Amino acid sequence: MVLVAPPRPASSSLRSNLLLMLASLALCLLVVEVAFRLAGFQFDAGQRKAYEAYPIFYRQPRKPLGDVSFQRYGPAEWTGQVLASGLRSNGGLDDAYADEAVSTITYDRDGFRNPQDLSDWDVVVIGDSIVESGYLPYDELFTTRLGRLLDARVKNGGVSYTGPFSYVDYLEHFGGAPSARHALMVFFEGNDLDDVAREAAWKRNFEQTGARPYRTFERQSSFLVAVYRFLRGLGEDEVQPSRIYQNASFVTPRGEQAVTVSYAPPGSDRVGRETIAALNRALSGWSKTARALGMKPWLVYMPSKRRVLDGHLRFSKVGASPEVVAWQPNDLPAFVKELSAQHGLDFIDVTPALVRETGRGRMTFNGIWDTHLNRHGSAVVAEVLAEALREP
Repeated sequence: MVLVAPPRPASSSLRSNLLLMLASLALCLLVVEVAFRLAGFQFDAGQRKAYEAYPIFYRQPRKPLGDVSFQRYGPAEWTGQVLASGLRSNGGLDDAYADEAVSTITYDRDGFRNPQDLSDWDVVVIGDSIVESGYLPYDELFTTRLGRLLDARVKNGGVSYTGPFSYVDYLEHFGGAPSARHALMVFFEGNDLDDVAREAAWKRNFEQTGARPYRTFERQSSFLVAVYRFLRGLGEDEVQPSRIYQNASFVTPRGEQAVTVSYAPPGSDRVGRETIAALNRALSGWSKTARALGMKPWLVYMPSKRRVLDGHLRFSKVGASPEVVAWQPNDLPAFVKELSAQHGLDFIDVTPALVRETGRGRMTFNGIWDTHLNRHGSAVVAEVLAEALREP
């Protein structure tokens, strides 16, 4: 008699084949993953290329400086229509900067907007994007104009996405020079209160843990991570949503100009105690650092577009927040002036001069989306600073 083994159940055979297929797939993926990692392939090269195509002015600084600050990498340059590129990249449909001139914006080896051969200066002006003004040609920066008015050498220390603690670090590391006699911190009411609070939190964390923030582009060589990100983004719209940024009109006797108004600076009663403490600490650091470098410390108060255009705005039915629409002039400039005096800082408020230009029907800020000074505003600020620095 011949004994015949009973046939294996179909389900058992199917399971074995499936396990074999999965094991083979896993092995293949492992081989591919190891190969890409060893080769150092960059799956994020497209993202990096897109970042580098974006105007430098609108990029966050990435090079670590001091305990928690950042500076730009330099030297560097970017050529194009800065405002138009920024508006377009953020989905703006407004016809605002189509006629913007093509400019080449350059940065020195430390990431600031100065000539490469600047080795000594009489005045240093430090602040955020309002000082950097990375959409204006070098000759039209208010720091450059100030130098011409004073017949002096003025160093620009402006960097976007920074706050008062960063300004102190910039002054300490890059502000001193044999001829330097004046150090001007430009305080922008639009966002410097938020920035000083954020940087103070970073400092507290550093003091407690020794850990600082980083902004790095890490090489992405993982095939599995690339597949995961691809699958995760299949259902997402990668195109920036399009929108109209105009939410108000600047009303003049000659007509109306489309504008975007976004900042509504708070009064002193709405500034928290922790923020005030942080600002006091930064102002104290500015005063001590400037004096240690042999310079007279100043604070320049830079108002927001909402304050400067107040009384000459007609808001759209949509687009503007109720807080911005209902905003009324407040005591923030006087409050910051009082804090400045406590730390021995001479105070310059450029608000009155900019408001006078508004009364004459002249716009001093970029109109749509961007919140910074235009060419005329830059010239007005330079004249105010020059008049203050000329006084005994």
